[in-house]
Amino acid sequence: QISQGGGGAALAFSTAVLPPAEQGKSYQGSIGATGGTPPYTFGLTLGALPPGLALAANGAITGVPTAKGSFSFSVNVTDGQTVTAPTPFQIAVAAPGALPSETSNTLLYVVGGVGAVGLLGAIAWLLFR
Repeated sequence: QISQGGGGAALAFSTAVLPPAEQGKSYQGSIGATGGTPPYTFGLTLGALPPGLALAANGAITGVPTAKGSFSFSVNVTDGQTVTAPTPFQIAVAAPGALPSETSNTLLYVVGGVGAVGLLGAIAWLLFR
């Protein structure tokens, strides 16, 4: 959170963590803000995005990363009253095929959402059917 230019809530980033990327695959992420006086404009202030990705003024990060690794950078947000706040972000780019598929992500989410009791019940059903 940072100081504000007028009355109301202070300008702050609403995004804390960006999703990982996979080298050679289309990426879509976004950085958001709350408070202050919209509209917001986002800009890169330090470091660099992964090669192949670009930050739009509206906070969208899109493109196809061409190199694997961990990329750190800082983003500045400006609101309608020119109040700014630099914040560090990171995008990890994995080698092709290293990230779980969408199906695996969905399965992990569903299993994680079941909770310990439901998961234990499912395991017991598999073992004792």
